[in-house]
Amino acid sequence: MWVICIIVLGTIMVMPSMVGAAPSVIWDGEVELPSGTFDFAPTNNQSASYDINNFTDLGALVAANQSAGFSINISDEWYASFGSFWINGINGTNNEPWGPSSKSWSILINDVPASEGLSKNTLKNGDVVSFWFCPTNSTTFEPILGEATYVLNITLKPTTVIWDGEVELPSGTFDFVPTNNQSASYEINNFTDLGALVAANQSAGFSINISDEWYASFGSFWINGINGTNNEPWGPSSKSWSILINDVPASEGLSKNTLKNGDVVSFWFCPTNSTTF
Repeated sequence: MWVICIIVLGTIMVMPSMVGAAPSVIWDGEVELPSGTFDFAPTNNQSASYDINNFTDLGALVAANQSAGFSINISDEWYASFGSFWINGINGTNNEPWGPSSKSWSILINDVPASEGLSKNTLKNGDVVSFWFCPTNSTTFEPILGEATYVLNITLKPTTVIWDGEVELPSGTFDFVPTNNQSASYEINNFTDLGALVAANQSAGFSINISDEWYASFGSFWINGINGTNNEPWGPSSKSWSILINDVPASEGLSKNTLKNGDVVSFWFCPTNSTTF
């Protein structure tokens, strides 16, 4: 996934989260999760099938399993009671019989013990979900990481930031020539998403590919590509460029969204919901 953030007289800072390595690491790597869901059959109940969100701890574990080939032993024994799954084992290391110092598999997300059972913890790109084989506190059930013998670390491939900075927009308008129609010229308000994108392009030097193909129909432009990353052919999980203003999806097409000083407009290369877009 790619994103470009433009801040109009504002600031933004992104801090990465990291999980430290344990002495015996089963696997430590990145996965890129698609949007949507997948069908999951638990180890103990192969005739069952559950519709699971890809962006969950279980989705990440299954994706890592498919990538790296370690084994997973997942049970739906308590699904009817709690709506989540149970990890019986990973890579051949199974939970020990319950006792004061017995070890079992615990889930941490960004270094914090998960609040829900497996499959009920939602993730986002950049998150780190880790599975620790360790004892748990007999009262609080908090994992005792200092006594862990195995860990599996999965990072959801973080968003790559093309550019993150400020622009100062002048009042008035500018003449804009779309990439696909060099003989055309449009008068555009500087205080729009397109105005901010053009200003950032001039400042940072990344490329933009903007089309007026549907301008006559909708009165706005279309982003075909930014910095050489172009929209993928349409499909259920294809990625294209979307516009967010102050973390909210833009209500209009490119050039019709008005900005003010302090606003943050960002352009995300990601899939869209096939129903709500």
